[in-house]
Amino acid sequence: MRLAYLKLLGLNQPKLGKTIMVKTSLLSRMRRFRYAFSQQRTKGFTLLELLVVMLIAGGIVSGLMYVVVELTTTDQRESSLTETQREMQLALDYIGAELREATYIYTGECLAGQTEDLSKNPPIPYCPGLADYIPATLKTDRSVPIIAFWKQQPIPSAVRDKCAKNTEAVGTPCQAASSYSLVVYSLALNQPTDIWKGRARITRYALTQFNSKGDAVAGYANPASLGSFDKWPLDKNDVKPSARPTGDPVTLVDFVDDGSGAVITSTNFSTCPTGYSMSPPNSMLTGKFSGVRSVYACVNIGLSAGENRDVLLFVRGNAYGRAGVRSDAGFLPTLQTQVLSRGVLGKNPGATTN
Repeated sequence: MRLAYLKLLGLNQPKLGKTIMVKTSLLSRMRRFRYAFSQQRTKGFTLLELLVVMLIAGGIVSGLMYVVVELTTTDQRESSLTETQREMQLALDYIGAELREATYIYTGECLAGQTEDLSKNPPIPYCPGLADYIPATLKTDRSVPIIAFWKQQPIPSAVRDKCAKNTEAVGTPCQAASSYSLVVYSLALNQPTDIWKGRARITRYALTQFNSKGDAVAGYANPASLGSFDKWPLDKNDVKPSARPTGDPVTLVDFVDDGSGAVITSTNFSTCPTGYSMSPPNSMLTGKFSGVRSVYACVNIGLSAGENRDVLLFVRGNAYGRAGVRSDAGFLPTLQTQVLSRGVLGKNPGATTN
């Protein structure tokens, strides 16, 4: 029956058997391929392998992060050091520009106060010192005057208007249109509560004859009328003014070294050349300022006839507190400049120079 059916379909048994064998072989191969594929899909990493890979990857990532952080910190530190040194140079230039215009510059001894000794060469004048005659905020346990000098500056426009209307007070320098101003630079230590982030800063205070409104400033005494800059503010009878100047200084520059990197030791002395006076003197450096020489000046006292007074000025910065600086790496080299003043006090008009 089956053979007759196959014949009816036009197929013989040998050909049918061959066809069935081919189909069976293909189906068998497909089953084996699907089984192998399903077996591969179910394979994976063991927990131990995953832990090892994670440890290796974590070590690589941590190393890369350390390198990135270190490079960023180094870049910030170098930028902070460069910026701090630039600011120190600008401050040095600013103070130097004012010293060039100075009419009279105090030596360190005169700044602190000294007795008269005319037997010396050059003679030592009497100086009462400035600590008791400048605002109390300039000489405290956290602030010390560094250098002081007198310079001329134009009188305010309000005073000039009074001069034009002939309503000025007696003693107003209308004809000269300028008056003497006492300028005091100080080193002030910063506190955690301050807005300043450095270890210390340089401040500037100016005592003028008039304020911006044209009114006389209490505690001011005209050194020209007293007859001597050395004895200021005492008059010819050694009488001091009835009032003491008031007011707060303004900050010139922050991130100045507080002495951490510039302290006098037995093997490291800050000295001045022969014929120069150190300002401030060691007698003024007490308490927190003991031995601190991060900012100081050397004022020439051995002037020959016809010479101008020159000043050596030293400033050292400390970038501690800025981005990337949290160690001794903030100490910077000391900057130095030499300034030749244009004042005529102390010069011999009859001397001739080449």
